[in-house]
Amino acid sequence: MQKLNRSFVPRTIVIISLAFICKGVFYSAMIPIWEGYDEYAHFAFIQQLALHHQLPTPDTKVSREIDRSLELAPLPWELRSWSAPHAIHDLFWNLPAEDRSRRQQALLAMPDEWQSESGTKPLYEGKQGPLYYWLMWPLYSMFGTMTLPSRVFLFRFILIGSLLVPVAFVTTVPFSPMLELAWSSLL
Repeated sequence: MQKLNRSFVPRTIVIISLAFICKGVFYSAMIPIWEGYDEYAHFAFIQQLALHHQLPTPDTKVSREIDRSLELAPLPWELRSWSAPHAIHDLFWNLPAEDRSRRQQALLAMPDEWQSESGTKPLYEGKQGPLYYWLMWPLYSMFGTMTLPSRVFLFRFILIGSLLVPVAFVTTVPFSPMLELAWSSLL
């Protein structure tokens, strides 16, 4: 069996990582805010930890900022049962252009203080295990002054594309005595 070139593996990892980064940027930019399933609730959990330094309880609500954003941004079909002013994409894009523009302006102009004020929707993701959210807490703390859409884009980009392949590779290498065989089987 031919021995795998040692420089081949790092180059391959770089190429795959770059492909995932490109894919991550594309998805982060093209998917509307809160379109991901439960995205707003996961984001609210991170926000809760970063701003209040405590795990959510069963009666914890999402922030006023996230609550208001759910009223302003077009929502996925799964949330069609929510009443006005919430609007799924079909309804949002049938609004007059002035109304859509007003909503977009309001989404970008929400005050920073609303991040730490309680909203009305329950933070039901608070029942999840906290490890992932603890890992995201420092990142949120670094970028908490950005607009909400910018913070969502940043988290999507970091989570979807840029770190997935390198972290998976680095964490599995020590446990893979047959790494060369694994790589050669992929070729």
